[in-house]
Amino acid sequence: MSCALACSQHHEAQPTWPAWTTSNSLLELRHIACKVTHLGDRDFAAQQLLDTAYLDRRRSLIDPRHASQSGDDDVRAARRAQALASTNTTHFVTADGQGNFVSWTQTLGRHFGSRTMAGDTGIILNNFAQAYPRHGLPMAASIVTDAGGRPWMAVGAVGPLLQSIPQMISHVIDFQLNPQAALEAPRICVFEDFRVMLEGRFADATVRELTSRGHQCEVVGEWAFGEGEVSRGQMIVRDATGTLMAASDTRADGAAQAV
Repeated sequence: MSCALACSQHHEAQPTWPAWTTSNSLLELRHIACKVTHLGDRDFAAQQLLDTAYLDRRRSLIDPRHASQSGDDDVRAARRAQALASTNTTHFVTADGQGNFVSWTQTLGRHFGSRTMAGDTGIILNNFAQAYPRHGLPMAASIVTDAGGRPWMAVGAVGPLLQSIPQMISHVIDFQLNPQAALEAPRICVFEDFRVMLEGRFADATVRELTSRGHQCEVVGEWAFGEGEVSRGQMIVRDATGTLMAASDTRADGAAQAV
């Protein structure tokens, strides 16, 4: 996910939203960045994913005229293991006046997870690792920091995390949407090969242009409510004045609250 965001920083199609050029760039960046190849590999040095030379090589693979074929990612790996679309996932974000942020995801994998409780805590352990043959899960609960290393955004979701959360972050950073608008903005999800799911609020011209480049577009309703479709996010952002702004995705049953 970090690689996708880093690649997008210098990609030439930093555009007006939601033009088809933005959507095409997003899809192609996701093709070259979202991999689970090194998931659970303790010897893999993740720092190289943000190396400038590496990112330049990855960006050079993008052909704005033609769609590339989807590789391995969180959606495809789960489907390969015949995981259910509904993964019984919970996500929340929280922040306080002292500048602390938390972004927390728990995925059971089935209604009662592994059917094992942690002592007498009432916490059920998950069994979602069955969807991934290697150790580790591609969770993407995220804290975004400023240039000084201070957290200013907590964001996360349930569903295709590695695809949806970069879109949510980009909506705030690249297009200056407020947190609620950033979560409510229409999203895209890439499935196997060239298949692309788009919410119906994308313009018809966007769908036509993407199709002409080889994307197999499947337009769903205006809102994709399924957990395994375009995710359901939660977000808190601290603005320049220190004010905390919270948002909860309209696609889900969460809520934003100040305590």
